[in-house]
Amino acid sequence: MRLYLDLCVYNRPFDSQKQERVALETSIFIYILEMVEKDLYTLIISDALIYENDKNPDIQRRIRVSSYFELAK
Repeated sequence: MRLYLDLCVYNRPFDSQKQERVALETSIFIYILEMVEKDLYTLIISDALIYENDKNPDIQRRIRVSSYFELAK
């Protein structure tokens, strides 16, 4: 399965996890990353995602999200 995720999905783990919905979305994102690492899903990215992420003023978040992009084919 090929998946294209919006940048907000990549940033979800950095949001406050106090809301059940946010925590659930974070768990699902982590699950998706695990499936990508096992080659069960294929992650697709675009130049637009890279551009948007490069504009993030939070350097640590920007670096971490870039590391997720490295899983893409």
